[in-house]
Amino acid sequence: MEKNDIKISKSFYANNLIKIKEPLFIFRNISKSFFGKELFEDVSMSMSDGERIAIVGANGTGKSTILKIIIGLEDPDQGSVERNRELKIGYLPQETHWDSLQNTILQEVRSDDSETQRRITYLLEDFGFSEKSWKRKISSLSGGEKTKLALLKLLTLNPNLLILDEPTNHLDLPSKEIINNFFKEFSGTVILISHDRHILNNVCNIIWEVKGGTLNEYLGNYDDYRRSIAK
Repeated sequence: MEKNDIKISKSFYANNLIKIKEPLFIFRNISKSFFGKELFEDVSMSMSDGERIAIVGANGTGKSTILKIIIGLEDPDQGSVERNRELKIGYLPQETHWDSLQNTILQEVRSDDSETQRRITYLLEDFGFSEKSWKRKISSLSGGEKTKLALLKLLTLNPNLLILDEPTNHLDLPSKEIINNFFKEFSGTVILISHDRHILNNVCNIIWEVKGGTLNEYLGNYDDYRRSIAK
């Protein structure tokens, strides 16, 4: 087994992920403007269990806004969003937030359930946090370390949809490899924004392109999408 392989991700979620037969969410004719600028109009789209979607588009087209509408942090100006009652979202924003920067790594992910805690300690190792680092305070972590820990913390909540906004922004190359290896094992549903071509190709099987005030869907990874729009 290679050094950066994720060893236990599948077993960690196998008994906890809720499989949802119906769409996780549905956009029904939604529109959104920002400071008088129309981002998108009359968009209808849905996401099903097992899909891994990347949202791409130029800066300022509303990619992060779409994530926030899915979560419920923002409302569309028009139209509606229907969310499955069994939907459990884990959201990783661009800037991580903590209850206290004085907490240690272990305090942030501690569980009262002994079996869950045992698995968490394995995940800490897998995500590059050796046991000797577990007493480090959050305030001492680099941006990339905070991103990895925030993702790990989300995973302990057993979400059936991960929503990630630029998850590899602050990561060095070894950390990016850890995240990519994790996604090879993670069997849940993902929707993300990223400029990292490697993660777009290895994680995603559907591309949503925000362009010209609408949302276009392309099947396949990022390279498939680029070939489609080049035709």
